[in-house]
Amino acid sequence: MDQIDVPGAPSVPALHKEYVDRGGRFFACPVCIKTHGLEGAALVEGAEVKGAPAVYEFAEGGALTFNY
Repeated sequence: MDQIDVPGAPSVPALHKEYVDRGGRFFACPVCIKTHGLEGAALVEGAEVKGAPAVYEFAEGGALTFNY
């Protein structure tokens, strides 16, 4: 994240911290984690490995955005 730099914009680490500080969470797809051999890898702050059912439950019927 530290390598991304856009002049005049907040840093990615600063945006990440603000998102987490405001209660934001990241969900990592368990199939993707396994496919890429990342089981047991350290995740960024606020990230959890969660499958689709847990994500839908978290959304409580609200809008979802998936990013791969």
